Amino acid sequence: MRALLNVSIVLQMCLANVAGATTILHVGTLINGVSATPQEAMSIIVEADRIERVVEGYIEIDQATVIDLKQSTLMPGFIDMHVHLDGELDPPGSYSERF
Repeated sequence: MRALLNVSIVLQMCLANVAGATTILHVGTLINGVSATPQEAMSIIVEADRIERVVEGYIEIDQATVIDLKQSTLMPGFIDMHVHLDGELDPPGSYSERF
């Protein structure tokens, strides 16, 4: 689960890229929610703030930043729906107070 969280953080960082920057994620396993089976050894190309394309294999593009996640599983769009945003009993120290 920790590896999945790390991948999620990395993807968010990629999507926050400056305009025109290209980042490539080399992912060991991709679960995209469309294919019937997980895809192995994939490259995800992120340009500016969008996933532009997903290709088989590990590719390189000139002047692109490559993030090696070959030992990780990536599930774009995965949202943890089981979250307690205000589960603390002490209101001054509650999670929502920090927003």
